[in-house]
Amino acid sequence: MLDAADLWLQEAIKALPDIIKPNVREAQTLMGRELNTEEDIISAVKELVNSGIKIVAISRGKDGMIIADKSKVLKVNTPDVEVQSTVGAGDSTVAGLVLKLSQGGTLEEASSLAVAAGTAATLTTGTELCHKADVEMLLPLVTVEQVM
Repeated sequence: MLDAADLWLQEAIKALPDIIKPNVREAQTLMGRELNTEEDIISAVKELVNSGIKIVAISRGKDGMIIADKSKVLKVNTPDVEVQSTVGAGDSTVAGLVLKLSQGGTLEEASSLAVAAGTAATLTTGTELCHKADVEMLLPLVTVEQVM
């Protein structure tokens, strides 16, 4: 699992990690182009999967996540919440994704848990990560649609 930015992401991706989770800004730097639309992001995740990375998830903050593997591209929508802090949201997203995949969950299940955990982290103040009760409350509100 690789969650890094800038030069670290560009160098580490050469090892073809199983999973990467850049945010849009990090993905733009990696791809060397703007990713202004959902279609741009879908194109980027497909390109990265085709390069040999098994799962590519680009987090989009309040707009959720676009995630892909060899067989599909999913759009995962984030529930509306009152954000207290975004610190730790990316780490919580990674934790949810890896946890569910390690338990044998599907890409849909893993991406739902990832977005619920990342969103739950925004409900906390300061540097706190997500709380289990918040994740459980948000999980049914996360929607996943296959876009390809």
